[in-house]
Amino acid sequence: MLNTQSQQQQQLGLDQAGTVRQGEELDLVKLTPWIQNNIPALTGQPSVQQYAGGASNWTDCLSYTLDDGNVREVILRTGPAGTKAKGAHDMGREYRLQQALKPVYPYVPEMLGHCQDEGIVGAEFYVMEKLNGLIALLAQQLLGVPAPQLMQLNWSLVNCGLSKIITSKQGLILSSLNEHSCFEGQDRHKLTYK
Repeated sequence: MLNTQSQQQQQLGLDQAGTVRQGEELDLVKLTPWIQNNIPALTGQPSVQQYAGGASNWTDCLSYTLDDGNVREVILRTGPAGTKAKGAHDMGREYRLQQALKPVYPYVPEMLGHCQDEGIVGAEFYVMEKLNGLIALLAQQLLGVPAPQLMQLNWSLVNCGLSKIITSKQGLILSSLNEHSCFEGQDRHKLTYK
């Protein structure tokens, strides 16, 4: 029998946040006022957990207790601290791309706010709604789904979304992002071929 929500999530192949890695803590004294000014639905100081899987960009889960006692979780994404290669860890690009996809692809979270001021948490960041979902690699491990079938399932989901994007006005927004060099080098390759 599973004892905790965390164990249940792991059993189902859902990603779970844990303890924030040392040296990667968010400065809540600076972050909390920014969130309250830019995302008014979130009030008070959140509890913070971090997803361990990402090595290049950091992903934190901010949990807010609402006035009615319910908890709302949002995700904060930021590039790592320190020197970055030009064009790497572009949180603005990631934010704009997802914002453009959301109206036509329901599996993209709602974008809530974007901050270019690196003085808040040490790097540019954005905040989005938290979506719970199955992680494909965990599904393969937990359910024994063969890799070729898993890849076919992933492509089916992507193709379903791409057909909606290509046939909508939102496709023009993606074209506009591309024209403004938001997808340089490897990112363009990934978008086109993966």
